Amino acid sequence: MCVDQTFAPFAFILASQIDRLCPARDFDICLVSDAQLVVPSVFDGLHLRLIGPVQDPAYLALENRELPRSTYLRLWIPHLLNQDYDRLIYLDADMFAEGGDWSALFEVDLQGHALAAVRDVQQWRLPERQVVEFQATGRGSRPYFNAGLMVIDPAIFVAQDVRDRCLALGDAQPALAVHHDQSLLNLVLDGAWAELSPVWNWQW
Repeated sequence: MCVDQTFAPFAFILASQIDRLCPARDFDICLVSDAQLVVPSVFDGLHLRLIGPVQDPAYLALENRELPRSTYLRLWIPHLLNQDYDRLIYLDADMFAEGGDWSALFEVDLQGHALAAVRDVQQWRLPERQVVEFQATGRGSRPYFNAGLMVIDPAIFVAQDVRDRCLALGDAQPALAVHHDQSLLNLVLDGAWAELSPVWNWQW
């Protein structure tokens, strides 16, 4: 999860839910931040791994509009963690974990792609719906994912230069970032991602 101190309490709750669902978990729960996070002692048993503060000038130069700037840190986590992990699961901190085999999710087949995700709700009833970002760039219908949950192969993500391509696109055409980095990721990957069941990111 990527959070600032204001949003960190939501991340602590989600981490607690995942920890309860996986009492013998074989993965770390990491919080990436641009601040020095303060974790209340009641959460010491979660053994959270804190990453940061991230002070990359390219990150700090990003505009902070409707969402906290820290949401853009999900573009940085493959670079920050690819030496430690061969698979990452990114989660928006305001999600609610109700179940699921989280260890198995790490093993999902990405089919050679940089990431897997759940199709965005705007294409659930109309899978061929052309979202506004693809309309604006003159593309045909493409699957469009919600970036609130992503299973990432950090090595492929870094090798494909996904982060910097997103940043370059956002800098050149800021109007395309309708849904911030979610829009940029979808435009850069252009349908080249593996699709997960909606049960992993239920948006309705």
